[in-house]
Amino acid sequence: MTKAAVQAARAVEKAITAGDRAAVARLLAAEPELVLAGGPLVQACAVGDLATAELLLAAGADPNGQADAPFTPVHRAAMPLSGRAWSPGHEACLRLLAARGADLQARCWAGLTPLGMAARRGDGDGVRILLELVGDQPPDLPDACCLGDADRVLAILDTAPERLEEPTVHGYRPLHLACESRAWQYDPAAGDRLARIVGELLDRGASDGPHEVEGECGATPLDVVCGHGAEPAVLAFFSRGRFRGRPFERLLGSNRVALLDHLPPEQWRPNLVSNPRNGNTLLGESVRYGQLQAVRWLLDHGADPRLADSNGWTPLHYAARRGLAEPWLRALLAAGADPRAVNHDGQTPADLARERGKVALVAVLSAGRS
Repeated sequence: MTKAAVQAARAVEKAITAGDRAAVARLLAAEPELVLAGGPLVQACAVGDLATAELLLAAGADPNGQADAPFTPVHRAAMPLSGRAWSPGHEACLRLLAARGADLQARCWAGLTPLGMAARRGDGDGVRILLELVGDQPPDLPDACCLGDADRVLAILDTAPERLEEPTVHGYRPLHLACESRAWQYDPAAGDRLARIVGELLDRGASDGPHEVEGECGATPLDVVCGHGAEPAVLAFFSRGRFRGRPFERLLGSNRVALLDHLPPEQWRPNLVSNPRNGNTLLGESVRYGQLQAVRWLLDHGADPRLADSNGWTPLHYAARRGLAEPWLRALLAAGADPRAVNHDGQTPADLARERGKVALVAVLSAGRS
């Protein structure tokens, strides 16, 4: 596509996202060939706009989208656009695409079908409809890992053990996929099934090393599952003494502090620098982003609230700037935070609270200086 065509396609997609069907019709009338581009139909399905999807298909749009697109229309219909809730329009788009011959087994950039991708993202409504549409066809290994279908995963590996480390086209191995799955968000029982998959994969010799794409190393499976995976799957690693990665940091960052009791205390590093860009500690970052369970755990386990980042901001500065409630400021002060500390702009925590109009916080910080 030419630069002008790309811009025109983006304009159509923007109008679809905004729900401006008049603008969509006007743009397509001016550039009829845009109907054949994959983007508009994918976007209509992502927002659950059945009327626009019908219009595009009637005008000749491919129900499978462009071959080189990250997702097909079916993938996007099963995974609502970020910030959008599942709607009857999404279900209607899925059923429309299936009726028009869309490939329900097409794989996206991650090597997953729409069913596997919906499970990976925790889109339970999409999983429900797709399970109905695909019928009795059993999922392949990558999808089964995301769905938490332990029986299917083990049956495949029993007959084809060489697939234990088989990567998808984007390099995702079965263990990574099971750890990334959010199927537990719509099916609580999936958490235990995912833990069973993780445990079996580890016991059969699956590598717990970092995901690699084009020679670049990413997060380990444990990093991923500590961040947003099933909690029983985290314990499957810990019970086997597998701690490769940054589980301490990831659990704190996701406010899963209860799981830290299962991590060997020698791995606790309460004063760890978490943000290499500004030198902020875990405590500072937890305060900065309002991860209050992590803040409490860190203070209870000896984190030093006097440590500043490269800009001179202490956790107390971040607390004042964020406007945390008085009890949190008092907890930081009780742990030794210095209300007189100044950042590189010469500001104290009280100065930052005053800028935000937080009179009560200014009073707490001023009292702390006496």
